[in-house]
Amino acid sequence: MKNMSTVSNIRIKERDSNIELLRIVCMLFILIHHFIVHSLAPDLLVRDGEINTYRVACIIINGFAYVGVNCFILISGYYGIKFKFRSLLNLYCICVFFSLVATLMKTCVTDVTFDKGLLYSIMLPFSHSEMWFIKCYVALFLIAPALNKSVQNLGRSEFIFTIVLLTVLNVYLGFFWYQHNVNGYNLVQFIYVYYIGAFLKRFPLKQLNRKHSLLLYIAVH
Repeated sequence: MKNMSTVSNIRIKERDSNIELLRIVCMLFILIHHFIVHSLAPDLLVRDGEINTYRVACIIINGFAYVGVNCFILISGYYGIKFKFRSLLNLYCICVFFSLVATLMKTCVTDVTFDKGLLYSIMLPFSHSEMWFIKCYVALFLIAPALNKSVQNLGRSEFIFTIVLLTVLNVYLGFFWYQHNVNGYNLVQFIYVYYIGAFLKRFPLKQLNRKHSLLLYIAVH
C-alpha cells in the first residue's frame, strides 16, 4: 500500500510539473506575441495590410503564440485562484515597479513629459494603467472566491449547462453580434475560460492522444 501511495504521489507531481511547464510556455507565448505586434509587425492586426512573406510568417507565428493568455487563465481555473491579500499586495508592488521603470524609459527616450496622468498610471496600476491583462486578472482575482464556491456546488450537468450559456454569451453574442465580449480582452472572457479550466479539474477528460491533439492544435491555427 505504501508503494502504491508513493507511485501515485510521483504521478501527481509529474502532472503538476507538466502544467507548471505549460504555464511557463504560456508566458513565453505572451512575450512572443507582444514582441511581434509591438516591434516586428506593428500593423499585423490591420486587415488591409500589405501581404508578403514576412507578414505571413508573423501571422503564423503569432497565431500559435496568441493562445498564451487564454491558456494561462485556463490553468488558473484548473488550480483555482486562492484569494490572499498578500498575493494581491505582491502583484501591486510588481506592477508599480515595472510601470515606474517603463515610464522612466519612455520619458528618457521620447518627448513625453511626466505629468499627473503618468503618476496615476504608476500608482494605480489596477485601474489607470494600459495593462489590460492586469486589470482583468485583478478583477478575476477579486471574484475568485465566489467563482470557486459556485464551481464546488455545480453538478456535472449543471456545469456543462453553465459553460454552454457562457459559450453563447462569448461566441454567439460576442463574436458574431459584437455584444458583451467583442474582442476577448475583458473579464467576461476570463470568467468563461476560468470555468472551463475548473470543469477539467473536477471532471477530467479521458486520456487524449498527443499526436491527434497536436494535429488538432495545428489545424485550428
